[in-house]
Amino acid sequence: MAINLYLTKTYGGDLYPKDTAGEARAWQWSVWGISEIEPLQMQIVIQKLFAPADKRDQAVIDNAVKSLDRPLKVLDIQLAKS
Repeated sequence: MAINLYLTKTYGGDLYPKDTAGEARAWQWSVWGISEIEPLQMQIVIQKLFAPADKRDQAVIDNAVKSLDRPLKVLDIQLAKS
């Protein structure tokens, strides 16, 4: 995430906020994504892409998908406002 924020700030033009309040919101949502979405989506990725077929645990995938409902609902609500 640090690399993404650096690259966006350095080369992103209008993608990166110009004021400190906007920058704080960018960091807020970036950290939120790392803590709320990434761990769950990584469980899915690991099971589907890296675990051998005979070792995949569908219950892990199902639980992660179900658990993503809450943070994705928060994101949907926020995006609907802008």
